[in-house]
Amino acid sequence: MKRDEYIAQLKKYLKRLPKKEYDSAIEYFTEYFDEAGPEREQEVIQELGQPKEAAKEMLLQLLNEGQTEEKQHSFLKTLGIIVLVLCASPIALPSLLTLIVGLFCVVLFVGCIFFALFCVGLAGILSGGYVFIQSLTLIGHSLAGFIVLFGMSLLCIGLGILVGLFSVWLAKWIGIGLMKLTSRIARKESK
Repeated sequence: MKRDEYIAQLKKYLKRLPKKEYDSAIEYFTEYFDEAGPEREQEVIQELGQPKEAAKEMLLQLLNEGQTEEKQHSFLKTLGIIVLVLCASPIALPSLLTLIVGLFCVVLFVGCIFFALFCVGLAGILSGGYVFIQSLTLIGHSLAGFIVLFGMSLLCIGLGILVGLFSVWLAKWIGIGLMKLTSRIARKESK
């Protein structure tokens, strides 16, 4: 087998390589034959082995180089991400803490409003009950006074019940709104 035949067969086996690697491999083998000279051509062919074996060895060598390069890139990528996280943490951690404290304050504020509405409703019911008892003491003295106080007691009890029902209805819808807000914020955080 002559040099030209050997390189032609080698080209056939290396044609799957990307153009840059293909040209580099063919150039390597051509230079190897040039350095040996025409008188040592057969020795070089024996040293390299069959063209198929030489191509296989070259492919394995390129594959190993690619894996090492890929490992370096992944390590550098990981290192870059760590550096970015460390640089962003002075901004991200206080922002996250502010968000959590803000949500806590909103929940506390809404809770205070519900407690106040509940207290107003309970006060209306209790004061209506007290006025009702007072109106019963006026039955014998003044019928007009009894009717006025009895009406006031029913009004207070009715308003107390309405405020209580309104606070329950409002609590339900504000609770649903807070859950939606929290889930929306959580989705934005995960993106």
